[in-house]
Amino acid sequence: MDNAQLLIIALLFGSMAATVPVFIALFFTGLAGLTLIVGIDPRISIEILYRSMDKFALIVVLFFVLCGNIMTTGSIVQKLIKTANVLVGFLPGGLAMAGILACGFFGAISGSTVATVVAIGGFMIPALIEHGYDEKFSVGVMTTAPILGVIIPPSIAMILYAMITTDSLEALFLTGFIPGFMIMFAMSVYAWVFCRKNGMERRPRPKTGEALSVLRESIWALLLPVIIFGGIYSGIFTANEAAIVACVYAFIVELCIHRDMKIGDVKKVIVSSAATSASLLVIVAGASVFGEYLTFEQIPEHIASAVVSNFESPWAFLLVVNVLLLCVGMFMDIISATIILTPIFLPLLAEFDIDTLHFGLIMTLNLGIGYCTPPLGVSLFISGAVANRSMLFVARAVMPFLLIQIAILLLLTFWPDPVLLLPRIFFGYGIKVLVPICDGSTSEATLNAIIEHKDQFLDPITLLHVVNVKKMDYRMIPDFQIDMIREYATKTGQKFLNAQTERLQAAGLKVIPRLELGFPRDIICSIADKEEFSLVVIGRHGSGEIRDVLFGSVSNYVLHGVKCPVLLF
Repeated sequence: MDNAQLLIIALLFGSMAATVPVFIALFFTGLAGLTLIVGIDPRISIEILYRSMDKFALIVVLFFVLCGNIMTTGSIVQKLIKTANVLVGFLPGGLAMAGILACGFFGAISGSTVATVVAIGGFMIPALIEHGYDEKFSVGVMTTAPILGVIIPPSIAMILYAMITTDSLEALFLTGFIPGFMIMFAMSVYAWVFCRKNGMERRPRPKTGEALSVLRESIWALLLPVIIFGGIYSGIFTANEAAIVACVYAFIVELCIHRDMKIGDVKKVIVSSAATSASLLVIVAGASVFGEYLTFEQIPEHIASAVVSNFESPWAFLLVVNVLLLCVGMFMDIISATIILTPIFLPLLAEFDIDTLHFGLIMTLNLGIGYCTPPLGVSLFISGAVANRSMLFVARAVMPFLLIQIAILLLLTFWPDPVLLLPRIFFGYGIKVLVPICDGSTSEATLNAIIEHKDQFLDPITLLHVVNVKKMDYRMIPDFQIDMIREYATKTGQKFLNAQTERLQAAGLKVIPRLELGFPRDIICSIADKEEFSLVVIGRHGSGEIRDVLFGSVSNYVLHGVKCPVLLF
């Protein structure tokens, strides 16, 4: 990077250090870079601002914020806590486990760590202290457990990450369940050991009738996450629609069934949600202007080149990224950090062959931990206010639980299988797909079939368009005409490939377009020798040259000695 680029980046971090609001720092540094360095008309920034907020994915954020505020205003939160208490409250450290479990329940609806700290921590910290739990332990567990709000979906940070990377939001949501349960289990085990070692008094096991009564009373609250995730993964509605369904359901439950929310509260909830959503949108808008400057100056590509030249191992790269993100989380909120850093890291993931879904979970977990790290951890301030304790007291209280979460973070960094297990089960994620196409009639039918079954193709599709020149007899053509023919064929094939790629991308699929000119048999064999694919998709009719090459049998083709299924459309 040259001096001008370094000056702009220094201006950004200097503004943030001077406590300039994040969205203002992002907007004006980006605008300065675009106008003074790139030389673009400043009026273009208006178009950038509009384009950044004119995204359908942001609807999910707005409505999940509203849903969280509805639950906080009504009694859904209290009912979730009562349910968690009935399930585990009688164990050693059971009330603390109930708080952890309640954070998981609430996180499965709200998508926000701050909302979880306010709603669950504000109730549970006094309750734990009142029941004789160690004050430092109580503050520590209920300050760190709300990280589940951004890990267990829906997660506002994950929504923004998916919007930037164009990953499937439904698949990204699935990455959070197993890590979330791992954190809940590890923290609960620590609570059990700590409370048993310190001789904490156990609560009596609730009678069956009492437990059933609490579950019956809480059934409408417990159905909310079931409706959200059941609807998304059964295909009844999308993640965007799920957010709206959740809001309507929560309003009906609180107004008509629980009757703990009054009509007069509706205006207050909507206005509060609008203010929170607006604060997120201005950060998105400011980051988009700064991101446009980064794109024009190709700064992400420069960073990628510098990093790749210094790191050969993806594991070393991920370890450094973890340290960097933990440090960033100490000073920046998760929304701003996700929007700013994701476009910078994205080119690096391709260089190191790191799965974008895996990295999205790692990034979210890292920045979520930042809520509990000084000097600017928001959760520390909230818990300190609830317990009437200093920042230093809260920072010390969270240390054992932060170590647990960082240990799980490192485990998931170098062992991605738990993160990607559910996306693989539900969507077949992880399949590397090759779609070779030679002529228009085959491509039309094949593309239609792929779009119809697009849930099977979450990984990037390598769309290979082969311009078949086999029938040309080059011996009869002068050299200068061969060059002209090849140039014309390349332009025609590229135009055709672009149209195919745009069509698949419009359907929400990730595509890697690839144009080859030559004999289909030679090209396919060459690619098969050098690259590995988990699935080959070809048209049932036409492209005989490709079919002859691919079929070792009707259903399998051997690539690198491994039988690769061929899907016929």
